[in-house]
Amino acid sequence: SIDQIDVTHMASTGRTREFISGLSDPGEMSLEINWIPSDTTDAFILAWKTAGTSRSTKITYPNNAIDTFDSFVLGYTKTLTPGEKLSATLTLKVAGAVTRT
Repeated sequence: SIDQIDVTHMASTGRTREFISGLSDPGEMSLEINWIPSDTTDAFILAWKTAGTSRSTKITYPNNAIDTFDSFVLGYTKTLTPGEKLSATLTLKVAGAVTRT
């Protein structure tokens, strides 16, 4: 999303608010993953979440496009449904510009 900055002043035409484009917020990304309690991926995500630090993140899509960006963990929620696979949702906050190659 893009911030909108109110630049209205008392001489604005027709007493109508005026806006200019501000900074971009690259948003969040949620990923559903297979969850294996205490495996290396689970331990990595928990340590990353606890540290609260941004890390370089790379997503490779099926058509081989790659997005690279810094992100930090906003949430890590596990889903436990009897008779089904264990899954988790990892939510990342994109913490800077996204580069697509």
